[in-house]
Formats: sequence, C-alpha cells, structure tokens
Amino acid sequence: MAAGKACGADWVRVFNLANGYISNSGYVDAIGPRLLRYRKAVGAEHVMIFGDFQVKHGSHAVTVDRTLWEKPMTWR
Repeated sequence: MAAGKACGADWVRVFNLANGYISNSGYVDAIGPRLLRYRKAVGAEHVMIFGDFQVKHGSHAVTVDRTLWEKPMTWR
C-alpha cells in the first residue's frame, strides 16, 4: 500500500484479502482488516484494493471449503 501510494498507483493487488486458511505453509491470515486500517493511516484512501476472497491452494479450517455464497456475509 505504501509503495502504491508513493508511485501514484490507482490500485494494488493483495494475495489473501479475506478468509484465513490452512496451507502446506501453515496458517495464512487474511490481510483485509489490517490493510484497510493501514491505508487510512498513510492517507491512501484513493488507492483501490483488489484481492482474493477464497484461495485455491488452502483449506479453510472453520468453513470447510464452503463456497463464497455459503459463508456468512458480514462484509456486505
């Protein structure tokens, strides 16, 4: 996000925006909440965020790989 702001980017792409998951690398947490707070802190609210909501190479330990539409929609 800082690099995006510094170079005047309109958007950034992040790997795991929502839904933490278990992979062969261990637990990977979602970056969304921290990234939104950081974006505001550095004054980059104009920078759009594109990212994954459900990754293909991991298992969601709590949600047991339900589809996006089957999961609770608390982000709406």
